[in-house]
Amino acid sequence: MRLCFFISIGSDKRETYYVSSVVFEMGDVRYSIMTFDENIMSDELFGMAEEIIKAR
Repeated sequence: MRLCFFISIGSDKRETYYVSSVVFEMGDVRYSIMTFDENIMSDELFGMAEEIIKAR
């Protein structure tokens, strides 16, 4: 899990987002599965990646 900090021009508002992601490559294609502020565990993200690999 990564902590991302976004800065918007013209705003003093601070927000914290939790990001989970899986990145992998097959051939010349790079795949990225990402979710913001969702309660998805790494096992689920890796399962999604496995589905993409098997479907290819």
